[in-house]
Amino acid sequence: MCNYGKKIDEFSASGAAFTAESAAKYGIPRSALAYYAQTGKLHRLCHGVYQTAESNAVNSYPDLEQLVRKNADFVICLLSALRLHNITTQLPACLWIAIPQGRKIPKFAGPPPTVVRMGKKPYSYGVETLKVENLPVRIYSPAKTVADCFKFRNKFGLDVALEALEDGYRKKRFNVEQLMEAATVCRVQNIIRPYAEMMLK
Repeated sequence: MCNYGKKIDEFSASGAAFTAESAAKYGIPRSALAYYAQTGKLHRLCHGVYQTAESNAVNSYPDLEQLVRKNADFVICLLSALRLHNITTQLPACLWIAIPQGRKIPKFAGPPPTVVRMGKKPYSYGVETLKVENLPVRIYSPAKTVADCFKFRNKFGLDVALEALEDGYRKKRFNVEQLMEAATVCRVQNIIRPYAEMMLK
């Protein structure tokens, strides 16, 4: 395995996580990755995703990196999206993601993120791209995120949704028209409308 050890050093010189598929294209078989994970040279982040043990590339969102490296179909949503948009005081204990109905996420070495499944239109509406620790990820717009918070308010309470609504509007992250359009897609326009009318007074 010594030749593969040198190849792995060359391939992973940046310290970033990599997939078994990308390593195979460089001539490193899965058996070599498994061997070096057992010896401690590599860390197995999740099924098929590795990083060198001496890497200094520490990610505050390790589960997010695993999803990106595995090319998972997901969008950051709810509490995690609020936090990244800076329109909440909440500190989510885990990553919140949306995935299409009927889909699954890759296997994780550690605790998986909190998953919300959405239909085709709500899932695809209001998606933006944001760089999080140099990772290009998809995230819902502030208006869509607030609408989702009202939609899934049973998961963490109406107070969180109201705080995000007030903070986002005050910081001009969205206007009432954008909010109501997102609310219509999420089918919560009747719930949000009274609060939106109060903001216009």
